Amino acid sequence: MYPLKKNKNKMRDQMVAALLIECDNAKDKEYLMIKRDKKGLLAGQWEFPTMVISDGVDEVKCSSSKLQRKECEKKLREYWIGFDDGFNSHYVYIGESVHLFSHIRQQTLIFLITVDQTCKKNVTQLLTQKNMEFDWVSQSLLETSKKLTVCVHKVWLCKINQNTAQSNCLKQTVIEQSFQTKKKNPKNERENEMKSNCFFSRI
Repeated sequence: MYPLKKNKNKMRDQMVAALLIECDNAKDKEYLMIKRDKKGLLAGQWEFPTMVISDGVDEVKCSSSKLQRKECEKKLREYWIGFDDGFNSHYVYIGESVHLFSHIRQQTLIFLITVDQTCKKNVTQLLTQKNMEFDWVSQSLLETSKKLTVCVHKVWLCKINQNTAQSNCLKQTVIEQSFQTKKKNPKNERENEMKSNCFFSRI
């Protein structure tokens, strides 16, 4: 008799929105991080502000569709309403990540927003009113820290990849502009062609 295989519990699909709130000061960029509750998934861990969009749905389409992004952005705006006057930009979608827990398949849609010092104070006030434990963490610390959870690290990688893509795009633009400045003048090209034709006609 062989031992019977135990049926594995079906994983629950969950979609969440993570928000990177970036404050640029004179020294270094800072990002808001919040400590999770002492109970539940990833209890007591630090993370970027995260909000559950859908939970327990049998079939959550794991795609970065515009509809999903709009729904996430709507939920985020509802949460931060009244404290987002100092936001310097719109919510920018920068990517997504998928993480598998023992019983949850979590899809995270990641957004970025920049804030000024005034809005930083407003956000700080909101979180203080909610009795939430939080901190503004410097970019240099995030880049060197080895204590980030896998989920947080995946979110941060999206930000790094975005910076790399923007940097490559800027470099490509500079290269194209440099190439265009070095491009030969059409008039000079015609003159050179005529000179070349005259030269070969004598051979």
